[in-house]
This record gives sequence, C-alpha cells and structure tokens, in this order.
Amino acid sequence: MSRPRSARTTPVGLFAGHYVDVHAAGAGELVAARLRETGLATFTGLDSRAAVLALASRFLNVAQHRDSGPDGLTVIRDTGRHTGRAGFAGLGHGPLLPHTEGTALPEPPRLMLMVCARPAEQGGICLLTDGRHPTSLAR
Repeated sequence: MSRPRSARTTPVGLFAGHYVDVHAAGAGELVAARLRETGLATFTGLDSRAAVLALASRFLNVAQHRDSGPDGLTVIRDTGRHTGRAGFAGLGHGPLLPHTEGTALPEPPRLMLMVCARPAEQGGICLLTDGRHPTSLAR
C-alpha cells in the first residue's frame, strides 16, 4: 500500500506535465493555460473538504444539485441504498459508466473537478473526456 502524498508533493509520470501548485504566484493563469492546452490540470494538497471547496470556488461556479452537499460538492460513494437505481450510479458500488454531468441544465458545466480522497481498494479507474472535441470533429 502506498503512503499518502504530503500537501506539497509534486506528481511525477503521467500527470507531471499537468501539475499546478495552486499556492504559487500566477497559479490562476497557469491553470487556465493547462486547461486551454490539454483540458487537464492536476493538483496536490487537497486534503480536506474545505480545501477542495476553496480550490473549486476559485475556478468553477459551484452549485448545489440533487446529490451534492449543502456546499455544492458531491462525494461519489456507496450510500448503501442507491445500487442499481437508474441515475444514481455515483452513489452505488457498481461501475460509473461514461456520462455527461448536468444534462438537464440549460448550460451543463464546462469544467469538472475530481478529487481522489483515498485510492480505491478495487477498480477506481477514471476516464475523462472532452465532450466538445468529438462533436467538433463531426461538424
């Protein structure tokens, strides 16, 4: 089992080129540049709900919805009562198949922030895609 990262550990390997130290001067501009270039920015040190909310509030419009807490953050977890129910895959223990967030909203979110609080004991693979890219190819 791997040790948890410290708040200031810089990632290596696959995500190193997307990393932004959110405490550094100019972090906002660097996040914007990463998102423009590759659609992905990675961070470390988000070790509490308050830290996640603070970062999300800097870059996103955080809004409450059906599955969020009062602060607008949603925890993907097995609640014990949603397994197998349509539209609740993020609250069960089965796979969370590819989907679009906020499809019922007039303007679905353009950005998502995903935080891994602890590695999954099993599975845990996360596939993110830019929904606009395939659409732009079809035009």
